[in-house]
Amino acid sequence: MRRYSVEISLREGGVEDPEAITVAKNLRTLGFRVSSVATRKVYEFEFEEGEEEARKKVEDIARKILTNPVIHRYEIRELDP
Repeated sequence: MRRYSVEISLREGGVEDPEAITVAKNLRTLGFRVSSVATRKVYEFEFEEGEEEARKKVEDIARKILTNPVIHRYEIRELDP
């Protein structure tokens, strides 16, 4: 069994992160001194296929379903290799 995580974040420059902006504003209002905040989503997948086929599937899922290449970047990690 192969397990993977896919971490998705917004690309830097030109794409605003409204949730992070709101959190940063509220933190500053409460007296926390933060210079920046960013949000990310993490998905975890399990596959019964071998390493090569599982890696291809998770790559396809990340590229075709979970992200928009114009505004997102993603990183795939194998869990418990």
